[in-house]
Amino acid sequence: MTADGAIRGASAAFRDYLTEVGRDLAAGNATEHTHRPALKALLIALDPDVRPVNEPRRIECGAPDFIVTRNDLPVGYIEAKDVGRSLDEIERDEQLKRYRESLSNLILTDYLEFRWYKDGEKQGAARIAYVGDSGKLRPDREGQRHAAAMFSSFLAQEPPIVGKPEDLAKRMAALTRIVRDIVQRALEHDRSGGSPLREQLEGFRRVLIHDLGEEQFADMYAQTIAYGLFAARVNAPADEHFSRQHAAYDLPKTNPFLRQMFGQIAAPSSTSASPGPSTTSPSCWPARAWTWCSRTSASAPARKTRWCTSTRPSSPPTTARCGSRAACTTRPSPWSATSCAASTTS
Repeated sequence: MTADGAIRGASAAFRDYLTEVGRDLAAGNATEHTHRPALKALLIALDPDVRPVNEPRRIECGAPDFIVTRNDLPVGYIEAKDVGRSLDEIERDEQLKRYRESLSNLILTDYLEFRWYKDGEKQGAARIAYVGDSGKLRPDREGQRHAAAMFSSFLAQEPPIVGKPEDLAKRMAALTRIVRDIVQRALEHDRSGGSPLREQLEGFRRVLIHDLGEEQFADMYAQTIAYGLFAARVNAPADEHFSRQHAAYDLPKTNPFLRQMFGQIAAPSSTSASPGPSTTSPSCWPARAWTWCSRTSASAPARKTRWCTSTRPSSPPTTARCGSRAACTTRPSPWSATSCAASTTS
């Protein structure tokens, strides 16, 4: 870090970034998706301690292009548009307005200009290059200095701290609105049916409200997710790491509906929604005190092996393979588990 708050090595980072973006533009078929690897590399070059995550499937459903984390905690978000798109026009877009209302640390960019918003208010803007008449990029050294200082402030932000119930309610409501929009977009992308989300909508229609609309379902679903995460966090040990993958394990046992729902939407794909035998494929389902590994087939009964742990896993479990005795042959390395029960036939 320099005396003016900029990042050391930023000049070289921007040079390498513009070289990559320029090469992609010269190919003649670049889109906003093309430059994401270069932007990710730039962020890591500016701060090696952060982890920019770019998940195309989430982006298609309306989530920000990047979430930037440090030690598994969100630092900020980045929404990227194609080179040459009018950021003034994007600023007036309803989606960006929702992002600014809900995300306290956000950057909007067309890969050459960067605009930073803190708590919904624009804090600054910087352009690091222009597209010349020949189509080649012309670096702006002064703009790069401003961008380096701006990125320094963006990456130095701490996760927002909630101090009052009113603050918590407002923050949860803002994030729930984003989840609602993502759910609605996901349903729009799956008109043909077959996705787990579409199946849940049809299940809600069969069991609860036969004429439930997609917009109503998205709102209901988002509120359920928000409440479930809140209930899980309150119920989780205060001194242990918490993530959405742990929510299914930390929800109160008095709410089996939420536990089953989060087993489907938040836990790893190999996780079963209940700790009983799986009727489809081998799986390991971690609870706070143990894991059941089960295997079922048409010709043989399921066998289970129970593994005891002193606490829940510190990270989501890996997929476990059930062997001939249906014992879990792999367990996540963070677990310090010991065998506390022999295999028993169910």
